[in-house]
Amino acid sequence: MDINKKRGFRYVLVIVAFAFSISQQASAGLISVVADVNASNSNNFSFYDAILGSSQDVVFSRSISQQSSIFSHYNSISGVTATQNSSTLTSAILNTIDLLVVTSNFNNPFNYSVSEMSSIAGFVTGGGSVLMISEATNITSFNTFLSGIGSSIRYTGARVGVQQNNIGAETTSLGSLNPFSVDAYNTLSGGTAVYNSNSGTVVAFESFREPTSVTEPSTLAIFALAVIGLVSRRFKTTS
Repeated sequence: MDINKKRGFRYVLVIVAFAFSISQQASAGLISVVADVNASNSNNFSFYDAILGSSQDVVFSRSISQQSSIFSHYNSISGVTATQNSSTLTSAILNTIDLLVVTSNFNNPFNYSVSEMSSIAGFVTGGGSVLMISEATNITSFNTFLSGIGSSIRYTGARVGVQQNNIGAETTSLGSLNPFSVDAYNTLSGGTAVYNSNSGTVVAFESFREPTSVTEPSTLAIFALAVIGLVSRRFKTTS
């Protein structure tokens, strides 16, 4: 095989390797939990902006509850549309959005059905993001919800009654974050702590990736395989 043929063959191998690399990649979903319903002041917006990321379509499930300032803030961002959805959440609804916000007034439990939680779990593993903002003395429904959507984050039941101001970010993986301020809250366990006061975690997140498929390569990978086949055939006929 002459040098030009060798180079051509190497180029095809690079294309194939790249194609299969792309075929194995999957978008990451994100679940974030804020353990204080009074943490929506404008000083905390850098965190909510980090959660929004490049999302454009946002749904506040059931109601905007005590998070009207975040709702208004998201709608003030160019290209972003935040809406309320009071109906049952389905995969069809979730497939049209990027970020789902679930929240309730203080001490009001969540009332999501098993079917809804299953749809939300699929939304997350498919690359969607969930922002949960809730706080209560009875944590059962919140932990049931987190478990139902596949999250390992949990409310511990430990109540912090003292206001916490200017909490420094524990992680920078969400980008540049300003200090965070909260009132009373229930501490969290699991996931990755974003904000940790001396009393315990107040904000946590975890990311998810859709299971990769080795039996269904992408169109790009199929195309690359076709190319290498044609090039190999050319090599044989010209050698």
